Amino acid sequence: MPPRRPQQEDIESEGLDLDLLQSQSSNSDESAAFEKALLQHYAATKEKKRQEKEKKFIEQASTLLKKDISKTTQDIQTTSQSIEKVYAKFLNNYAATEDRIHHLWAAVLKEHQTLQMAIKKKYEVGETMASDADKQHISGLSRMKAACQEYDTIVALMVPQVGDDLDGMDQD
Repeated sequence: MPPRRPQQEDIESEGLDLDLLQSQSSNSDESAAFEKALLQHYAATKEKKRQEKEKKFIEQASTLLKKDISKTTQDIQTTSQSIEKVYAKFLNNYAATEDRIHHLWAAVLKEHQTLQMAIKKKYEVGETMASDADKQHISGLSRMKAACQEYDTIVALMVPQVGDDLDGMDQD
């Protein structure tokens, strides 16, 4: 069984040990070949363990990253859904408000048209009444003129008789 070395040593220090062992003349060729094979096996095992540690580290890091990414992805999806809900609610409220505004403007337009028709009717009635009043005024003035003329005629017929009496009165 090979002696255990501390894990802090790397392959380069093992390479130095290999050179040291080869430089010793007391070892035989078999023993040197065995030691060389043993050191190569140890180096290969150590490399394999290092690769396994790196693989395990990468797997753990990948797992942690996946957890963090999935959590972040879930947060983003939740936030996105919340934003979509708020936006949909806003659009519904906005559409409802626009409908109410449209109905109010339609009511204002209807009321405006109703008032416009009422004003037009009042104006036409006022024009008709003014025209009738003008006709009645003209008719009344003509009757008054005719009455004044008849009065003057009657007075003229009566005045000479009254006038003769008046002439005698003036002489006194």
